[in-house]
Amino acid sequence: MPFIKLRKPSLFTAVMTAVGLIFLASAGAAPQEKLNNVRVAIPAISFAQLPLYVGVQVGIFKAEGLDVNVEEIAPTAAIAGMISGEIQCTSAGSSALRAAASGAPITLLTGGSEKPAFYLVTQPEINTVTDLRDKIIAVTSLRSATDMITRDILKQHGMDKDKDARTIALGNTAHILAGLTSKQVHAGLLSPPFDHKAKKLGLRVLLFAGDYVRILQGGFAFSNQQIAANPDLIRRFIRGYLRSIHFTQSQKEKTLPVIMKIFQLDEEAASQTYDSVKGIWRADGGVSKEVLEKEIEVWKESTKQTRDVSLDKLTNFSFLRQVQQELNIKPLD
Repeated sequence: MPFIKLRKPSLFTAVMTAVGLIFLASAGAAPQEKLNNVRVAIPAISFAQLPLYVGVQVGIFKAEGLDVNVEEIAPTAAIAGMISGEIQCTSAGSSALRAAASGAPITLLTGGSEKPAFYLVTQPEINTVTDLRDKIIAVTSLRSATDMITRDILKQHGMDKDKDARTIALGNTAHILAGLTSKQVHAGLLSPPFDHKAKKLGLRVLLFAGDYVRILQGGFAFSNQQIAANPDLIRRFIRGYLRSIHFTQSQKEKTLPVIMKIFQLDEEAASQTYDSVKGIWRADGGVSKEVLEKEIEVWKESTKQTRDVSLDKLTNFSFLRQVQQELNIKPLD
């Protein structure tokens, strides 16, 4: 599947000049200095990534001296690219954590959202979760966040994903919606704004996943080689990300143009979607131990592993703690 590159626009300059100058001054990055390139892989274009998009579009990362390029790349390919040095980091935090548990030389450095912004969308004749028994359910990729969330939701309704339903991987959220509209699948998890599009197409939005599941959605991981070679770049990236979360959650009017551009929504739809997702990201950029332990348990179950894995070997939150202190952000855990 070809990469989808989210290129920086040229229409925000007039609106964001003052904001950009503030960030430039506070970060200490001179406009004429050469920016460090950071290639970021995302598993799918979704609202879980909204602060990242906003940080790129309004110049927050540039104020940190970073030229951040965002590309949609499947987690397995992204992790391989990180190890080879072609990609600096991935926002597929749960996939990265499980890859690290399996021995990949990568480390999770931040959290993201613990309340997944996904809706379980089904064909109109599906009225309850149990109606999905022996049906086809689409996920983005196996062992992805959508796969884990689907497993949890089915389990809470007395079903085993591997025994009571058939799961197929369709690559991304847009493909899942296409599978639903073509009736090739009976259900799938869709992130905003695809749930709104699904409603207009006559599909049923059965439930909000965040009401049933706590899981790591988002979260940035870097290769161990990158961490050793470029600690200052990583610190600046994390600082830009935390500032982007704050900007996204506090500046609705300046965030809406980004939503409208990335997701191709009109202003009304963008506003409604913003209101439904603005609280899903942790303001401190962290992740709870409970959620991390759950990720490892799912990994052990799916890979039939019996050995214990120390979270300290898979995560490194020292950069995050340093940035939290710099920005006077109190950790939630």
